[in-house]
Amino acid sequence: MSTTEFKLETLADALEKCQLEDNTLSMDAYLESYNEVTKFLYLLGKAFVFVGSEVNSKVSILYKYRNSSDGENYVTINRMMQYEIENEITTKNSLSGCRTLLRLHRAFEFVMEFIKQMRHAAEDVKLSVLTQKKAYDDTLAKFHPWLVKQGVYIAMYTLPKKAQLVAKLKTEEDDNKQIDRVIEHSRIVYDTLQQLFVENELDDLP
Repeated sequence: MSTTEFKLETLADALEKCQLEDNTLSMDAYLESYNEVTKFLYLLGKAFVFVGSEVNSKVSILYKYRNSSDGENYVTINRMMQYEIENEITTKNSLSGCRTLLRLHRAFEFVMEFIKQMRHAAEDVKLSVLTQKKAYDDTLAKFHPWLVKQGVYIAMYTLPKKAQLVAKLKTEEDDNKQIDRVIEHSRIVYDTLQQLFVENELDDLP
């Protein structure tokens, strides 16, 4: 996937489209936003390629469900959860849509916090200083074994300064304006999805 095509506006627009008028979450818009999230991960450098690849593989699984003969049951995330629970897919299939989405949801929290910290950081701050304690340790680290954590910590040392990363972002408007849009809409999507996982008792799928 090309890193040069990442655009803050595209990510913000996709996140804004996620929540539909009936308060359900659009699967298509969520996957569209995650296409941009994956590109953003690749922008972080070679050390994060493995993270981007893992995320991309999970996005591909959800696309397969969405484009399958059962695709109508994956139009919204709400409908997917209901369908997979009723058909016991979440307990029979380790690659169920709900389990796959939960992994993406956890990674999404990390990316959201990363972007938030980047927004308020000084231009000359090395992003590794912010991400380890304020982003990773408070989000994804809770679900990673020790060896994985050490690998992530090492990867973080390769992160550039804020100014270097911002220079790679493709935006036609003020960077901070678009980042604020991403933060605003990602919080809404994350909180809504987290509530769905908890209400359906899917927040701890193995």
